Amino acid sequence: MKKLALSLIFISLVTAAFADLYKPHRVFEIGVDAEVSVANNYLSPSEVLVKDLVIDLQKISDGIKDNGLLFDFNTKEKVFINLNISSHYRFGLFTGVEANGQMNLEQGLFKFLSTGMKVGDNLDFVLSGYTDAFYDVGLSFQTIIKDYGVKIAPSYYVPIAYMPQVKAKGSFSTSADGKIKMEAKAPVVLYTAIDMKGVLEDDEDINLDIPSILSNGGMDLTFEVERNILHGFNVGVFGRVPVVPGKLTHKTSMDVDAYFYEKNILGIMEDGEEHDHDVEIGDKEYEDVSYKIARPMRFGVEASYKPFGDSIFLQSSLDLAVRNLFTPADKIIYPEYDFSATFGLKKITSLTFGTAYQDMIFSHYIGYMLNFRLIELNARVAVSSSDFIHSFGISGVKAYAGVRIGY
Repeated sequence: MKKLALSLIFISLVTAAFADLYKPHRVFEIGVDAEVSVANNYLSPSEVLVKDLVIDLQKISDGIKDNGLLFDFNTKEKVFINLNISSHYRFGLFTGVEANGQMNLEQGLFKFLSTGMKVGDNLDFVLSGYTDAFYDVGLSFQTIIKDYGVKIAPSYYVPIAYMPQVKAKGSFSTSADGKIKMEAKAPVVLYTAIDMKGVLEDDEDINLDIPSILSNGGMDLTFEVERNILHGFNVGVFGRVPVVPGKLTHKTSMDVDAYFYEKNILGIMEDGEEHDHDVEIGDKEYEDVSYKIARPMRFGVEASYKPFGDSIFLQSSLDLAVRNLFTPADKIIYPEYDFSATFGLKKITSLTFGTAYQDMIFSHYIGYMLNFRLIELNARVAVSSSDFIHSFGISGVKAYAGVRIGY
């Protein structure tokens, strides 16, 4: 009996070592993936999209944390072709675009709006934000090396645009006779792949030099190494490492000034007092540069478990990401995670529930897959927020859709 038990354990381990946990549904396929996410850390549509909008500044001030009011935006689109000859030979070709952005309005402004300040006092506040966009094309290869599943995907990425952290400094001031004045100044710097003079100046033509833009790309390497430890239980490491930074060759600089003045604060409501407001964009400066930039670097670990074959799939991952690796002043380091459970029926259909923190956005999602062999449809929706507590409401939404066609 003991020998039989040991034999079964040995067979289980050997089978597990060669198990193909991520077996594709087709030998050849062409696919498209698209994902978009918008989120903030406080406001929800139910509070804004109402017939009679009531703005409770005190409630907003109390609800916003020390990091202020955050708005986030992410989008990723990808087209790919896969050829899956066997578990030892899987090839892929892909191309896509991705863009990210964030804006932050510090908490102090909302405290002022809710509680006011003494006559004659001044309040300084900061509005900050950044954005970036990339295009990439790459190859992938997956195989098995001594019981380890190995996947590598070198990519050539081309930076499209990058706006570093913009810190708009503003001030409020009041006087005893009811005057209120607000001023704000934002030094905006934008790095781009094309000369923005042709976009922003009426008497200039747009110079779209595609070969030059494509020649300024960089390279990074995505990798994944997996090992089946026990039958159905898999662990691995993954990451994306910048190898060569990309370059943005054009820089546009300008100052944006905003001004608001009201002789008597009650005049805003009565429209009977002297008031003025204006937004001015200062002289623009254009110059040729060589600004190094890379997509976020990531290193992580993952684990998955299939207790009953393909009917239940539990998956988890944890990684550390570094954004703006080549610009120390703007470097952002943050953790990420993703935990999900998928319930499937013979690879024909599946339902996924999960929670994640990726690209600095918390999300809780539900996904659905329907596979007819010749065509596969994937969809996922999520509630999201840049604040964990508000992510259980609807402070943001994330949507994903994917299609695969092949055989």
